[in-house]
Amino acid sequence: MTKKILFTACLFLSLLNFSQTKISTKKTDKHLLIEGTSVHLLPPNGYEKAANFIGFQNSYIDGSIIVNELPAPYKELRDGFSKENMSKKGMEFVDKQEYFINNKPALLIDAKQYSTQHNYYFSKIILIYKLDENKTLLINANVPENQAENLMNLKSSVLTLIYDESIKVSPFSSLDFDIDYSKSAYKLTKSISGTLTFEGPEKEVFIVAKSIRQFNPADKKGSSINALKAISQLDYISLISSKDINQDGMSGYQISANVLIKNNKKPMKAIQAILFSDNCYYTFLTVVKPQEKNLINDFEKILSTFKRK
Repeated sequence: MTKKILFTACLFLSLLNFSQTKISTKKTDKHLLIEGTSVHLLPPNGYEKAANFIGFQNSYIDGSIIVNELPAPYKELRDGFSKENMSKKGMEFVDKQEYFINNKPALLIDAKQYSTQHNYYFSKIILIYKLDENKTLLINANVPENQAENLMNLKSSVLTLIYDESIKVSPFSSLDFDIDYSKSAYKLTKSISGTLTFEGPEKEVFIVAKSIRQFNPADKKGSSINALKAISQLDYISLISSKDINQDGMSGYQISANVLIKNNKKPMKAIQAILFSDNCYYTFLTVVKPQEKNLINDFEKILSTFKRK
């Protein structure tokens, strides 16, 4: 009899735990569509559309909800958030919880991370949500560690998500700039967090990215070379050419350099242009064969069409 009672109790608890992980969300009048995504979310009080990333922010409490649709399988992204990998990125794992949100698997991770910019820790809520076999939603919510009540509000908000597959998102809808690449040989392959990634006819890479921090150095040439040297996939060899540039009312600097691809030591040519603004900067980078001319011309033409909205 005792064994039967224990078995029944364990079965009841397991069913109860399973039922607690299943969430069915319904869109309300207070749900907001996050521009540049197919995601609706019910943000906490005081949060508004973010100015410099996709999601919501509360500047008064340094709170943020950052949303990214990533072209990566759910398992691959989930496995990437192991305790060990998080530690390598400066994040401290706290807890995790499995969910099924609208019948799709999700993992909610509690973590914290020290911000050298603010000189204190942030508590983090990271939601990894499967969209399909090759696409995953990543929501990263942050609030200063000493704000326990606001952290709970963030967690509740993240779990109100609704993904509307019928919404077709333009890769430029969440960006604050436009470029015209229609007459080039480059094809757009990804648009993630303010970064556009293109491929050339032979898988050459071309990237246009916005970075949110002040960067307007007196030594533009030296800083541009250092930025290129900092790219982990490349080994900088030597400078070919450099010049001052101007586009859309912004000053900038462009360099051409000999580089090696690190994983195969293949010699290539890197063309990099950086446009400087008051509180951000825009980087254009392509890596092509040393003798390539057409794609470099395309790079120049695309750069010349850059315009802030």
